[in-house]
Amino acid sequence: MKNHTSSDPVVPQGINDYIKDCFNDDFLTDIKPVIDAKGQTSWLVDVTHNSLVYHLRFNQMGALVDSQTEAISFPGDEIELGEGD
Repeated sequence: MKNHTSSDPVVPQGINDYIKDCFNDDFLTDIKPVIDAKGQTSWLVDVTHNSLVYHLRFNQMGALVDSQTEAISFPGDEIELGEGD
């Protein structure tokens, strides 16, 4: 686990509040800052909850600007169709 250093960006409080209010901290799977060509930082957050992965994007102030979801597919969930007898 990487230790926080003073040069690392600090996660805006709005992101922490959103995850705490809408999910549970236990479901947070990934959070990373992304800096665009203009030097603006946005945050990409992945949260897993109820067999869904939420891909969230927050601005540098911690406000949610985009949200997408996808179903989690587990290997045993697929049904194999065989040839008829």
